[in-house]
Amino acid sequence: MVNEKNKTRITQYAFLFITLAICTAIAIFLLVKYKKSVKITKATSVTYIYEVDHAGDNSTISYDTSTLSTTSDTSAHWIQDASLSKGRSSFGAVLLPNEHIMIAGGRCNSSTILRGFELYSASTGWNFTSNMKEFRYQYTLTTFANNTKVLAAGTEYPTTQQTAEVYDIKNKTWTLTSTNMSTGRYLHTATLLQNGYILIIGGKNSSGTILSDVDIFMPSSNSFSKVNSLNMGRYLFTSTLLNNGSTVLVTGGGNTDNQMTSTAELYVSGSWIPTNTQMTQPRAYHSAVLLPNGNVLIAGGGDGGTVSYSTAEIYNPTTRTFKSTASMKYRRGS
Repeated sequence: MVNEKNKTRITQYAFLFITLAICTAIAIFLLVKYKKSVKITKATSVTYIYEVDHAGDNSTISYDTSTLSTTSDTSAHWIQDASLSKGRSSFGAVLLPNEHIMIAGGRCNSSTILRGFELYSASTGWNFTSNMKEFRYQYTLTTFANNTKVLAAGTEYPTTQQTAEVYDIKNKTWTLTSTNMSTGRYLHTATLLQNGYILIIGGKNSSGTILSDVDIFMPSSNSFSKVNSLNMGRYLFTSTLLNNGSTVLVTGGGNTDNQMTSTAELYVSGSWIPTNTQMTQPRAYHSAVLLPNGNVLIAGGGDGGTVSYSTAEIYNPTTRTFKSTASMKYRRGS
C-alpha cells in the first residue's frame, strides 16, 4: 500500500517530469523557429525552391529532376536578418565573389528613384557605399570578367535611358561605358555568355513600345554593338544561358500586341530561331533556371493581369521542346 508520504513524492516527481518535458518542447520550438542558419546540401538532381505557405509556415520545396516530383522540407526556415538602409523595389541584385550581396538602385516610394547601392556581409549586415552615375530601376545588374566587375544597364527614370555603367569591385568605382546601348530600355534581360560578352535583350522604351532590339556588351572595348533582333518584341520574359555556353533560351513575356505569349526562341550563332514547340501556356513574370542535366525548369508567372500560375514545365535542349512537369504548391506570379 502506498502511504501519503510516497504519494506526495510520486506527485512531485510527476510534476517535475511534466515540467521538464514542457520546457524541452519549448526549447526545441524556439531553436527551430529562431535558429540562425540553414544549411542546404547541394545535390546533382535537386533544385530547391523556398516558399512561405498560406499558414505562415516557412518551408522549402525541392524539385527532383530525376523523378519530376516536388517534396516539402519543413526543416528549413526563413530567418529575419539585418534590414536595408532604404526600402526599395525594382532594384538590381547580384552575388559577389566574396560572398557579399550587392543591391543597387530601385524605387523607395512612388516617386523617389535611387542610385545608391548597399553591400551585405554576414558579419556586418548592410552597408551603404558609393552611388551609381545614374538613377536606375527596372534595369539589369550583371557580374562579368570573372566576377570582378558589374554592368548596370538601362532604366525607366527620368526617361528610358540608353546609358550603362560598370562597377569595378576592387577599386570600388563606377564608370560609364564608352558607348550607349542602341536604344533606351527597361524591363529587359541581360545574359552573360561563356565568352564574357553580355546579351541585352528586349524590354520597353520611353514611349511604351515593346522592343525586339538586342545589344551585346563587349568588355574589352567597354562598348555595345547592335546584333540581330528577336523574332518578336518581348518584355517580362526570361533569358537563360544553356549548357553549351553560347545558346540563350528566351521564353514567354508580353509581345508587341501586349498579349502574354507561349512562344520561345533561341539565340544560336548570332541568329534567333524558334523552338520546335511553344510552352504549354502563355507566361509572364515567370522564372527559369538551368538544371544540372542541361534542361531548363520554367515555373509560375501569370497572364500579366490578376491570374498567377502554380504550373511548371521543362525545356529539353536536345529536342527543343517543352513538356509539363509537377506543379508548385502555390501560385506564384506578379
